[in-house]
Amino acid sequence: MKESIFHSVALLEEVCIGCTACLQACPTEAIRLREGKARIMENRCIDCGVCIRTCPVSAKIARTNEMHELRRFSYNIAVVPPELYSQFGDDVTPEMILRAILKLGFDEVFEVAMVSEEITLATKKYLERKDIKRPVLSFNCPAVVRLITVRFPDLVDHLLPLKSPMGVAGKRLRESRPAELGLSSEKVGIFYITPCPARMTRIRQPMTESEVYYNGAISIADIYGDILIKLKEVPSESELDLHKSGGSGIGWGAIGGESKALLMEDCMYVDGMVNVLKIFEEIEKGELSKLNYLECMACTGGCVGGPLMVDNVFIARNKIKKLRQRYEDQSPIDPEQVIKLYREGRYHHQKKLELNLIDPLDSSPVQAIKKMKERKHILDTLPGIDCGACGAPNCRALAEDVVQGRAKVTDCIFVLFEQANEMAQRVADWTARLPSSMKTQHKRRAEPEKLTLKEVGK
Repeated sequence: MKESIFHSVALLEEVCIGCTACLQACPTEAIRLREGKARIMENRCIDCGVCIRTCPVSAKIARTNEMHELRRFSYNIAVVPPELYSQFGDDVTPEMILRAILKLGFDEVFEVAMVSEEITLATKKYLERKDIKRPVLSFNCPAVVRLITVRFPDLVDHLLPLKSPMGVAGKRLRESRPAELGLSSEKVGIFYITPCPARMTRIRQPMTESEVYYNGAISIADIYGDILIKLKEVPSESELDLHKSGGSGIGWGAIGGESKALLMEDCMYVDGMVNVLKIFEEIEKGELSKLNYLECMACTGGCVGGPLMVDNVFIARNKIKKLRQRYEDQSPIDPEQVIKLYREGRYHHQKKLELNLIDPLDSSPVQAIKKMKERKHILDTLPGIDCGACGAPNCRALAEDVVQGRAKVTDCIFVLFEQANEMAQRVADWTARLPSSMKTQHKRRAEPEKLTLKEVGK
């Protein structure tokens, strides 16, 4: 039995005004308009959060955890991604941010950027192999990975077979901290501070892991204000020395940081779903085979442009650049230890990535072919302008919905008007053929009854 799909993107139906903003923006055509409200097709949604960003009335929300849930645990760990550092002014250091998070009720903070440097070194080792499909695609962005499982199954073998920094951090903390603290695993809470809903989905339903290591994810947008308040209580200098990550790991917070950290030729990075879709289509055609590595991020600017971020994406990206340069010579990792762990398979996926392909037209090959022909016939009758007024993102999607019984051809207003005009013409033709006596009677019935002034006065 197929596991039910968890989605961290949800729709507030009572808020939705039935516009077509999300409909047109969704990269997997997962949204339809029905009865004046948006509907999310669960088998197509990849939780990228594009609809959250584009909705003009905030009818799409991300389902994440709240701070009060920390009370369920005896010891709480905040796993902090580098993009969080980009949300504050130049005078606010990573050390200050980490200390402020501790004041919110967490007992420990763990920097994802430290693990990012490990994954960079492990990736370089993997790219030395000659038997791999190129370009190798980054596994870091969960929305991009889910996009591949839904729309580009032929690219699965191109994905880097190493865990994301987020995955390595969660596994390491879950396996080590309970024993070190003398607590049961159930009493240790591990929460990811997330810039996007897709990472919440990766936490609830890990794609390549057999276990769930995190207890939840807290939105950066939700925790941002609390951090600002606590920063007033944090001195500019501290003896705690919480910040240990180097510049290359912090660089992962923005697009290009992962590729630049590799220090290799023939590495490229692409951000924004529209651009990612185009580049994946090129790879499917056999292009870019000489490229070593491709870093793709669903959000413009990378994680700093996530739908749950606060600051302007361009300002945040510039802040990451400054931090990368500032801590360029700082690195907490031991290269020899990383290579040892890589050879032991400690960074590799636990299980094979499963496809989540959009449902086929029919389980029967014969019926599927029949429906394909029917879909093409319907598509030929549609105007092809992809206006979205029918409630589907484009004419091809409407044709498929009609074939699958989810819509009618007359949902297209152009088809409806055309049929109405044809009907009106038929009525006119029938009227012209009527005998003269019936035409007179028909005319009399069609004329409105005239009232006299006397009757109007009554």
